[in-house]
Order: sequence, then C-alpha cells, then structure tokens
Amino acid sequence: MRARIFLASLVLVAFGLSFLLSSSRHNHKWIALFNGKDLAGWDTYLGPTSDASGMNSKELPLGLNNDPRQVFSVVEQDHERVIRISGEISGGISTQKEFQNYHLRLMFKWGNQIVPSKKGKKKDSGLLYHAVGPHGVDYGFWMRSQEFQIQEGDCGDYWGVAGGIEDSRANRKSDSAYTDDPNRESYT
Repeated sequence: MRARIFLASLVLVAFGLSFLLSSSRHNHKWIALFNGKDLAGWDTYLGPTSDASGMNSKELPLGLNNDPRQVFSVVEQDHERVIRISGEISGGISTQKEFQNYHLRLMFKWGNQIVPSKKGKKKDSGLLYHAVGPHGVDYGFWMRSQEFQIQEGDCGDYWGVAGGIEDSRANRKSDSAYTDDPNRESYT
C-alpha cells in the first residue's frame, strides 16, 4: 500500500523524523522527511476550531494548508530546528509524498505550553501511518489510517482511524486489550 504519514496535532514538538526505505534486504537508506528548515514536503490540515472548554464549534474545518494561527511551525529547541505543533486547533501534518515498505523513526518531546481547551487533560497526539483518502473524514480532523497513540502515559496504543483496520499477530488479553506477539493468532 502506498500511503502518507500523518501526525495528529495535539501539543507536540517533533524532531528527527525519518524513514528507512527498505527496497532490498541489504540496501537500507534513511531518508529525512524533515529538512530542518521549514515545512516543505508537508501538508497541514486543521479541523473546526474549539471553544475554551474544548467543544468543537459549528464552523467548517479550516482545511488544507490554511493555518492562520501557526499551529504547525518550525522553531529552535535545544540548538536544533524542530517541528512544533501547538495543539491550539486539532488536525494534522502529513507527508506530500506517499511511501510503502518502510520503517519509521520519530523522536518527540512534549511542549510546556498548554492551550486553555487542553488544561487538565493528558497531552495527546498520534502518529497516523498508511493515511489514505481525504483529510477530515474522522470527526472533521484526520485521514483514514492506522494510529500509534502518542499520549502522556500510554504511547504506542493502536487505533484504527476512520475505518482503518490492520491484521496483526497478537496475544488477546480481553475483548479490547491485545499485546503484540508474532507467534500468536492473527486478528483484524
């Protein structure tokens, strides 16, 4: 499957974003997706705005590459240029190129600022990979995809977004809890 990589926008500073495209078993080449300067090669998408309590407005999504509040920006952090995601409006940043047969490496760090609608809540974001179709199909914000949660206290949880499904070999602990186990039965 050829698909895009999508980062959900909820209070995150991301850096070191790169892929290992492995077209052959012995020829691995890491490709930096972030150029360290600007957001060239990326699309931004913002859903409807929220009020101070976090309730979504009845407004239409701000949409593709329309970021008047600079939710997505490039800043200096610890002597390095990084992608900053303020989380002021929910949405995401996605690669313009499509990829297949890759390994992804992402480093992230939580920011210190908290927007009023997120006060008292966990810092929450996600890596949405194999993102396909139109932006905003999931609650007006995200693309159909597979998500690895990047949330304070539980990074790595899996979510199928907007009908995205995955076959995975896992150990079933309950109706809603599985752990990865390549030697176990495959679940969808």
